[in-house]
Amino acid sequence: MASVELPSRAKPEALHSLCRHLHDVSGSEKTDLYDLLDIDQRQIRAAINYGVKLGFLAAEDDYIQNTDRGSGISYSENIEEKPVQMAFREAIEYYEPYRDTLLRIHAGNLVEKINDNPAIKQSAFKEKAEASTGDDHSDREINLLIKTAQAAGLGKFVTGRKGFETRLEVSDDYGEFISELAEEYPTPEPEETVEEEGEQTEADDFAETDDVSAQVDEMTLKADGAGEKLKLKVEYDVTNKSEEQIASLVQHIRSTQ
Repeated sequence: MASVELPSRAKPEALHSLCRHLHDVSGSEKTDLYDLLDIDQRQIRAAINYGVKLGFLAAEDDYIQNTDRGSGISYSENIEEKPVQMAFREAIEYYEPYRDTLLRIHAGNLVEKINDNPAIKQSAFKEKAEASTGDDHSDREINLLIKTAQAAGLGKFVTGRKGFETRLEVSDDYGEFISELAEEYPTPEPEETVEEEGEQTEADDFAETDDVSAQVDEMTLKADGAGEKLKLKVEYDVTNKSEEQIASLVQHIRSTQ
């Protein structure tokens, strides 16, 4: 996956409020939202960015309107209502970095008991999100991912305290959701670096030269032990070896005479 920046600073609740307002006014200029909503401008900008990435909003030339997904949650007064949760689950599936992160967590069996509750630690989210996107991610970005899972009814966002990390305490719905997701989308495997056959580095070449030198030393010791003067014929393929490597090997052989 290409390097991406995850949304941050937004709140699912603010996005829900924004979608409800946009439904009432059938779309709006961004600057009008600053005057009409009881949300500070920074939160509005963050909610727009968040909503666009998760498929709730469409933005063109600073004109903001709901998509079908955004319109769907606008009918619910409470963010905890089932239609809103289902829309956020669709959004997680739609937004590849979130989907891929949860799939990697699932593949790694990273749900563990914390204070007797099954949970996924912030550090696990961070590790798998960074593996997914190839980028470093701030705690703000990771916390919004966890809060999105909470908005989807997949668990409860728990702030870290008393030595415990911030985490998602998973709900009963989490297992079914992630299992269905894993059936639909195969978990990406980490790339493995494969060294082509016959490809050697200069360090490998010198190591091989040292190995031949060691064999010459061993033959010399055997000759000394036998008390006889042996004539050795040494054959060694010096193809693709540097002059320095060949000279080093010849010098070593001569020094054993």
